[in-house]
Amino acid sequence: RRMARSPPALRPCAPALGLEAGVGPVHLAAIAGLAAAAALATFYDVAFGYGLCWDDVRAIHTNKDVIEVLRPNRNFWDGAGKMWLHDFWGDDLATANSHKSYRPLTVLTFRFDAWRGGLIDALLV
Repeated sequence: RRMARSPPALRPCAPALGLEAGVGPVHLAAIAGLAAAAALATFYDVAFGYGLCWDDVRAIHTNKDVIEVLRPNRNFWDGAGKMWLHDFWGDDLATANSHKSYRPLTVLTFRFDAWRGGLIDALLV
């Protein structure tokens, strides 16, 4: 008969990572979160250097939920309530022409991108 071995004793991870004993998993998670946020902000900012492609023209350029509320003298949130009644392409969900693809949070990010990236200035020229 073989005797069952007991599992090896667990050791703290801080010394193995070369960290001081006062740095725990919460601190490591915070550092990793800040590093990830900095990387995402950098990549997000770089993406504004490129133009629109494929279906972006229909989803952003001609989407009334994205462009109409961002014209001069309008608040970013003006007309945002109507966005919840429209599909991804800006069409009224109740119409037969609607694609019925309901993604209001995605459209909200398009609105933010257009506002931040100056898309509206280009459309109004």
